[in-house]
Parts: sequence; structure tokens; C-alpha cells
Amino acid sequence: GDSVLTLPFLYRVLKNEECRRLDLVVAPRNEAIFKLAFERGLSFAQDRVKLIRYDKKKDSSLFAIKKFAEETLEPHASKVFCLQRSFRSGLIAFFSQAQERIGFASGSASFLYTKMVPRSWSDGVHEIEKNLNLLRSAFGTCQSWISDESPSLLSSSYNGERQEKKYDLCIALGSPWLTKRWPLNHVEKVIEWADSKKLSILLIGDQEAAEWSRDYRNTWRAKVTDLCGQSNVQEWIDLVGTSRFVLSGDSATLHVASDARIPTLALFGPTVPGFGFYPWRSQGEVLEKELSCRPCDIHGAKKCPLKHHQCMEDLSPELVQLALEKFFFKSF
Repeated sequence: GDSVLTLPFLYRVLKNEECRRLDLVVAPRNEAIFKLAFERGLSFAQDRVKLIRYDKKKDSSLFAIKKFAEETLEPHASKVFCLQRSFRSGLIAFFSQAQERIGFASGSASFLYTKMVPRSWSDGVHEIEKNLNLLRSAFGTCQSWISDESPSLLSSSYNGERQEKKYDLCIALGSPWLTKRWPLNHVEKVIEWADSKKLSILLIGDQEAAEWSRDYRNTWRAKVTDLCGQSNVQEWIDLVGTSRFVLSGDSATLHVASDARIPTLALFGPTVPGFGFYPWRSQGEVLEKELSCRPCDIHGAKKCPLKHHQCMEDLSPELVQLALEKFFFKSF
């Protein structure tokens, strides 16, 4: 999800006349998203960008980080932007020998930056705009991205061509953060409702979601197209694009849907939209329940601290159905 929300930053910096070359350091698990973006919405800058893989699992010692920065990155770059807030990322920026090192004041190694930019978890500013604040700090100005007019950067319709819609409703299952998962018995009832409306339903999710939901999905096969655990990054993104509507938790799929201009209903439980990860097109809506225990974690805990998971349990199938009817399926 963070990788998807980094793309507008890349678009704006690559459109800046000062950017003649860009080294982009990425984790191996995120490389496919960036490669696809540079084939699509960021293709105008392909020849100016070098994707550099950094695998922190191989060797994260101080010596290894210094060697990586000095031998891999463009020497004496004018600016390094540090969007990640980890100590490791700050060290890479420091050892890059860049003239300016710009990152968030809340970063673990912010003392190594030459310019620190404030960042809050609770101000409601979208993550995209928080990232763009780094550019505003460096260049003085940067146009906002939160607009229906902003281009798609990942969608196969990035060039304006309409993408054929094959599914009425895409349901994104799962999350690596267990408390973000909407209960499967709730999903089942929404599938029954959608099936009664003669809607074509697509189920997507990663391999972990496929394992978690296997027993339930075996009973749904006659009613849905089940592609959980069966798609790579490009296929996942294109599947979202072939859907008329998306139902998702606070996960990467809602950001892909926003990029592709797909109307989205996002279910927020342990996290809150105020963190800045809400749908950013006007076609996006949020469903949540006000509880004194929310938010319990910036990502979503592995287990509910109060052992009731009320934040997601209370988002009943009936509430979701009403929201879908109100916001999207107005003909029902």
C-alpha cells in the first residue's frame, strides 16, 4: 500500500525540471509495483530512472549499509528524499553523500537529515500529500494530488482508454494485520446478498488470505469468481480495474482502486481514516464505527487488545449492504 501511495510523489518529482536522474531504492517485494508504474503512468520518465533493489534481510549491518550506499547510488546527488522513516533508510540517505537529505522529522534517524519535515499521524492529511510535503520543502511549491483530475499511474487505463468491466463487485479479502480483516461470516452474507441481486462477484487476496479463507471459499465457488492467491501484482491491479465497485478493508487494494477511479467502500476497524490512508477520489467512501478503543494501533494489531474485535464485528453485513446500495447500487 505504501508503494502505491509513493507513486504521486515520483510523478511530481520527475516532472520537476531539476530532476535529470532518479535512483529509486526499493524493497524486493515492492519492485513489481514500481516496474509496472514505469511501464504505465510514469513511462514518460523511464530513461531517467534506475530501480535499485535493497534487501534488508541479507545484511543490515552498518558496514553493509554504508557499502550499499557508496557503491550503488549515484555519487554526490543533489538531493535525497527519505519517504520511509526507518533508521536504516536514514543511514542509506546519510551515506549517499547527497548535498541535501530531506525526510520526516518523525523518522528514526531524522538527526541525519539536512532538512526535517513535520509529519503527524492524526491531522487527517492524506499520506500522498504528506509525501508531497517533502517536495514542497525542497522546491517551495508542489501541486496537490488529491483530485479526481489526477492521472492514474498503475491502471491499464492510465492513457485514457476505458477498461472493460467484467465484475460488478470486487471483494478484497485479508490483510497481513489480522485485526483489519472483516469477519468471513460477514463476507458470506454480503456475497449472498450480491448473488440475490444477480451481481457478478470477484474475490481477490494474497496467498495468506487464500489460506485464511479456504474453508469459506469452498462453499462460495458457485456464486463468485475466486482468484484468491492466484494473481501476481499486475494481474491483481488489472483485476481491480475490471470491477465496477470495490469492497475493501484498510489495505493496498483501496489505494489501487482510488488510482483506477473505481468506486470503493473501505471498511476501517483498528485504524482510522485520520491516519491518512483513506480513499482519495470522490468515488470513495468509508464505513466505520465510533468506539472509544479506536484506533488501537497505527497498522492494526495481530490480536484485538480487548479480545472482542468489535471494530470489525460491528460493521455488520446489513450496514455494508445499506452503504453499497446508498453509495453505489442506487438502482436497488
